[in-house]
Amino acid sequence: MDGFADAEVKWTDRLGTLRNVVRQDLIARQLAEHVAGGESVLDVGCGQGTQAIRLARRGCRVVGVDPSPQLLVRLNSDAASAGVDIETITAELDELNRRWGRATSTSCVRTGC
Repeated sequence: MDGFADAEVKWTDRLGTLRNVVRQDLIARQLAEHVAGGESVLDVGCGQGTQAIRLARRGCRVVGVDPSPQLLVRLNSDAASAGVDIETITAELDELNRRWGRATSTSCVRTGC
Protein backbone atom coordinates (compact mmCIF):
# COMPACT_ATOMS: atom_id res chain seq x y z
CA MET A 1 0.00 0.00 0.00
CA ASP A 2 3.04 2.25 -0.12
CA GLY A 3 1.90 3.67 -3.47
CA PHE A 4 -1.23 5.15 -1.93
CA ALA A 5 0.53 6.29 1.23
CA ASP A 6 2.52 8.73 -0.89
CA ALA A 7 -0.70 10.22 -2.29
CA GLU A 8 -2.71 10.14 0.93
CA VAL A 9 -2.22 13.83 1.74
CA LYS A 10 -3.39 14.80 -1.74
CA TRP A 11 -6.40 12.48 -1.31
CA THR A 12 -7.45 14.05 2.00
CA ASP A 13 -6.88 17.59 0.69
CA ARG A 14 -9.38 16.91 -2.11
CA LEU A 15 -12.14 15.45 0.06
CA GLY A 16 -14.20 18.64 0.12
CA THR A 17 -14.01 19.37 -3.61
CA LEU A 18 -17.20 19.42 -5.65
CA ARG A 19 -16.06 16.39 -7.65
CA ASN A 20 -15.50 14.33 -4.52
CA VAL A 21 -18.75 15.44 -2.86
CA VAL A 22 -20.71 14.43 -5.96
CA ARG A 23 -18.83 11.12 -6.19
CA GLN A 24 -19.53 10.30 -2.54
CA ASP A 25 -23.22 11.16 -2.99
CA LEU A 26 -23.43 8.87 -6.03
CA ILE A 27 -21.83 6.04 -4.07
CA ALA A 28 -24.31 6.59 -1.20
CA ARG A 29 -27.24 6.37 -3.62
CA GLN A 30 -25.90 3.14 -5.10
CA LEU A 31 -25.38 1.65 -1.64
CA ALA A 32 -28.92 2.60 -0.62
CA GLU A 33 -30.20 0.22 -3.32
CA HIS A 34 -28.47 -2.70 -1.55
CA VAL A 35 -28.47 -1.72 2.13
CA ALA A 36 -31.82 -0.74 3.62
CA GLY A 37 -30.44 0.03 7.07
CA GLY A 38 -29.84 -2.04 10.15
CA GLU A 39 -27.57 -4.59 8.46
CA SER A 40 -24.00 -5.44 9.38
CA VAL A 41 -21.59 -3.93 6.86
CA LEU A 42 -17.91 -4.59 6.27
CA ASP A 43 -16.44 -1.56 4.50
CA VAL A 44 -13.12 -2.70 3.06
CA GLY A 45 -10.96 0.20 1.95
CA CYS A 46 -13.12 2.56 3.98
CA GLY A 47 -10.51 5.34 3.99
CA GLN A 48 -11.76 8.38 5.89
CA GLY A 49 -15.14 6.68 6.31
CA THR A 50 -17.57 8.84 4.38
CA GLN A 51 -19.78 5.89 3.46
CA ALA A 52 -19.20 4.02 6.73
CA ILE A 53 -20.50 7.02 8.69
CA ARG A 54 -23.51 7.42 6.40
CA LEU A 55 -24.36 3.74 6.81
CA ALA A 56 -23.93 3.90 10.59
CA ARG A 57 -26.31 6.89 10.69
CA ARG A 58 -28.86 4.68 8.92
CA GLY A 59 -28.60 2.13 11.72
CA CYS A 60 -26.06 -0.28 10.23
CA ARG A 61 -23.40 -1.94 12.36
CA VAL A 62 -20.26 -1.00 10.44
CA VAL A 63 -16.75 -2.37 10.55
CA GLY A 64 -14.29 -0.27 8.54
CA VAL A 65 -11.06 -1.81 7.28
CA ASP A 66 -8.23 0.25 5.80
CA PRO A 67 -4.42 0.00 5.75
CA SER A 68 -4.01 3.68 6.66
CA PRO A 69 -3.92 4.40 10.39
CA GLN A 70 -4.18 8.13 9.64
CA LEU A 71 -7.41 7.75 7.66
CA LEU A 72 -8.87 5.53 10.38
CA VAL A 73 -8.05 8.16 13.00
CA ARG A 74 -9.99 10.65 10.92
CA LEU A 75 -12.86 8.18 10.51
CA ASN A 76 -13.03 7.59 14.28
CA SER A 77 -12.99 11.33 14.99
CA ASP A 78 -15.69 12.09 12.41
CA ALA A 79 -17.80 9.14 13.61
CA ALA A 80 -17.60 10.39 17.20
CA SER A 81 -18.64 13.87 16.04
CA ALA A 82 -21.56 12.30 14.17
CA GLY A 83 -22.56 10.31 17.25
CA VAL A 84 -22.10 6.87 15.68
CA ASP A 85 -19.96 3.89 16.60
CA ILE A 86 -17.82 2.24 13.93
CA GLU A 87 -15.33 -0.50 14.62
CA THR A 88 -12.11 0.09 12.69
CA ILE A 89 -9.38 -2.35 11.78
CA THR A 90 -6.02 -1.45 10.29
CA ALA A 91 -5.45 -4.10 7.61
CA GLU A 92 -4.92 -4.60 3.90
CA LEU A 93 -7.34 -6.51 1.70
CA ASP A 94 -5.14 -9.60 1.42
CA GLU A 95 -5.05 -9.86 5.23
CA LEU A 96 -8.82 -10.33 5.53
CA ASN A 97 -8.84 -13.95 4.43
CA ARG A 98 -6.13 -14.79 6.97
CA ARG A 99 -8.04 -13.02 9.75
CA TRP A 100 -11.56 -14.23 8.99
CA GLY A 101 -11.24 -17.15 6.59
CA ARG A 102 -13.76 -17.49 3.81
CA ALA A 103 -16.76 -16.27 5.79
CA THR A 104 -17.65 -13.61 3.23
CA SER A 105 -20.14 -14.89 0.68
CA THR A 106 -19.73 -14.17 -3.02
CA SER A 107 -23.04 -12.33 -3.11
CA CYS A 108 -21.82 -9.88 -0.48
CA VAL A 109 -18.60 -9.32 -2.36
CA ARG A 110 -20.60 -8.56 -5.52
CA THR A 111 -23.24 -6.31 -3.98
CA GLY A 112 -21.32 -4.81 -1.09
CA CYS A 113 -23.87 -6.05 1.45
